[in-house]
Amino acid sequence: LEKTDNKKEQKELIDTAKRAVGRMPKLDPKNESSHVITMYFSAKVEMANFIYAEAMEELKANEALKAVKKCNDMKDYVIGLQKEFDQLPGGAVSGKTRDQLDFTMRIMLKYGDLGIAETKFRGKALTRFDEVLTATKTVVDSVLEKAKAAPGQPIRLKDYRVTGDILGLALRANVQKGDVDKGKAILDVLQRLSGPNEGDKPGPVVAVLLNDIAGQIRSMVADNDKSLKETKNHYTAFLDVIAKEYDAKGYDNSAATLLAHAYSSLDLPCKAAPLFGKVKAPAAIDVKIEKKDPETDAQTKAREKWEEESHRHWAVQVEYIRALRGCKDKESVEKA
Repeated sequence: LEKTDNKKEQKELIDTAKRAVGRMPKLDPKNESSHVITMYFSAKVEMANFIYAEAMEELKANEALKAVKKCNDMKDYVIGLQKEFDQLPGGAVSGKTRDQLDFTMRIMLKYGDLGIAETKFRGKALTRFDEVLTATKTVVDSVLEKAKAAPGQPIRLKDYRVTGDILGLALRANVQKGDVDKGKAILDVLQRLSGPNEGDKPGPVVAVLLNDIAGQIRSMVADNDKSLKETKNHYTAFLDVIAKEYDAKGYDNSAATLLAHAYSSLDLPCKAAPLFGKVKAPAAIDVKIEKKDPETDAQTKAREKWEEESHRHWAVQVEYIRALRGCKDKESVEKA
């Protein structure tokens, strides 16, 4: 599969693999070597990956019911495989292999929850946020418990990426339900989440969250969603909590810009403008670096860095001006 980009060929290879897994006879661990047992469960787990991939294709095609069914089918399949795996006698496989296979099956169950939660969140049902909370409850409760047991400490998980994705959906669903406190608690956990090694982070959590909020609002506007006003109110309350936290600890340019854009996406220019105003100009903003001919590598890097920083700064100033004008009061307009 890794050697071809041909979609038809990929499908044929996957179908062949699925048929091969389907033809595998039931394992008799007493009469098989540890190598065969390992290969058996590794192949069986791969079927879960195939089912999940099919679920994601259904989600892309807006076939929500089919996507959820595929995710549930995958979870049922993995649960059955786990039962078979748990019946292995001690010493059938090495401890390291047993741990790896067990971890792989548990992570696939989390992906099943993630797929269901993602599908429900994108849906239109009035109960969709309750359904997201149901789908993410097991993971959320588990991680919140870990956070409570080690206040202020990093929460290290091998499957931190899928866990982070699940927590992100749960956060937004809680905010949509108006439970800002629960959303904030999950955000605190997300900011502490990491992998087993230093540097293993799920990404810029707040940045991703704020971008997701802006994207959702744009989609709701385009769809003329009747719940737009309520959604904006809930997200505004949540952003106010984040802003209050930054007010206490201070803003960097990235945080101020992201939060300002999030408020702008909610049509709140008077909340966005002060944040755009916190963005500091680069130190060399007034020192134009001309292109030289010839130009050394060091000179090229210095000039390109100056150009990038300058362009970014003036783009933010344009957004600042728009936000000030959007406030429409005399002082803001004059400032713009």
